Amino acid sequence: MALEPGPSAGDRRVGGWLHEVKHDAFRILVRKPGERAKVWSRRSADLTDRFSGIAETVRGLSADRALIDGVHGFRAGNETHFP
Repeated sequence: MALEPGPSAGDRRVGGWLHEVKHDAFRILVRKPGERAKVWSRRSADLTDRFSGIAETVRGLSADRALIDGVHGFRAGNETHFP
């Protein structure tokens, strides 16, 4: 029997959009223009100071320019930790 596409019992719709609530990580964008690197949230908050290690690592890439879309989070044992 094939599954038919449709909403799950726990989905939430806001303004017609289906979204996922993230409780275990941060969605981040890292932009590298030349020698600099800035870390941003999906809502355009500057997170460079908070995630300075990520910014430093991206600054060290050999690329002249980069735009990286990713997720930052970690677990220790059975606990989720927000940086």
